[in-house]
Order: sequence, then C-alpha cells, then structure tokens
Amino acid sequence: LPPPAEVLVSPLTRTLETANLIFPNHVNIHVRDELRERNTGKPPDTPSPANKLRSRHSFAKFSMNRLDNLCELEEQKLHQIEPEEEEDKAMLRVRTSQLFHLLAESPTKSVAVVTHKAYLRELERGPFENPSSPEYKNGEIRVYRVRFHPGNDFVDYARRIA
Repeated sequence: LPPPAEVLVSPLTRTLETANLIFPNHVNIHVRDELRERNTGKPPDTPSPANKLRSRHSFAKFSMNRLDNLCELEEQKLHQIEPEEEEDKAMLRVRTSQLFHLLAESPTKSVAVVTHKAYLRELERGPFENPSSPEYKNGEIRVYRVRFHPGNDFVDYARRIA
C-alpha cells in the first residue's frame, strides 16, 4: 500500500502523540474535532485547549486550522451552567458519518485516520455495516477501501483489505 497522502487525527493528546510517532515526517496532518473520542464527560476524553496543543513542539507541524474556533468555544463552555451532553454509542455512531464529509474535502485518495477505539468500533458497526466487527486492540491498524458519494452520510462500499 502507498503511504497516506493525508492524515486526519483526533484532537485528544493521546492520538496526537500516536500520529506524531507513526508519521514523524509527514507534512499533511490535520487535527479534526469530528474524530474525537466519545464524550463521556471524563477528563481522558476531553481535548486539551487548542492553544495548549499548538504550543507543543511535537505538534507544531500539524494543521490545526479547524481548531481555531475551539478556543472560543472552550471559553464559552467554562461559563455554561449545564455540562455538555454525554454521548452514548448510538450518538457516536451518528457522528462517525461525518468522516465521509472529511474524506470528501480531501484532494487525496489515500487518507489515514488516527482516532479512538470507540469511534472506530461505531464506524465499522454503523456506516461500514459490519455489526460483528471485533474490538480494536491498542495500536491496531486496519486498512479499508471505501467508496461513497460526497455529500452523503452513507457508504456505497467498505471492504477491509488489511
């Protein structure tokens, strides 16, 4: 397989660190909030403030253009009275369909996605229509060939090839 021309990564520190280790010299890495872990309200599943992520030397090469509004949103959340709604599996499964919009934005055909076990599980069991998909192991890589129509939230074809 050719190396990915683009890498999309969740804004959580653990996935940013993974992307930095796997793709140390890659110049086309984009941090996208749509790929974050399921919102449980617990600290490990909460992104660090975007300005803090930008200050890390190891993440300096990552494009965080889409996170610019996060600083403002994070500031607003500090003043909220009610906590943000926690996501259940069904809600996360719906959110995974946003991946197709991200892929449609990409000018490349080979994209790596660095995200979380729960996200990937719901992507495979939902939009990829593989309800018996086994749980991901830590650090596991799966490769799919996917066909979809831009603008749609569903897949025409998804086949695991590695």
